[in-house]
Amino acid sequence: MKDKEYKSLKENYSYVVAEDEVVRCRRCGKPFDNKKKIMRVSSLLNIPTEELEYCNECKQTITAEKILKNWKERFGEIRRSKI
Repeated sequence: MKDKEYKSLKENYSYVVAEDEVVRCRRCGKPFDNKKKIMRVSSLLNIPTEELEYCNECKQTITAEKILKNWKERFGEIRRSKI
């Protein structure tokens, strides 16, 4: 069956197999994923797509900022010791 599917293909010809939209990071603008994957993961995890539209580097920065903010709210400003 597969042989029949490929016999009609022409050599040196471009075929569109699947189309999708590239997703850019909401923070830095770097392209990092595709829209179909973001939508699929969003539906599987039942979370808004906006939460998945950040590249790995920006996710790390955002997480660190949240941790620092929570720390400051609980314990006050971070004081550095003088050495």
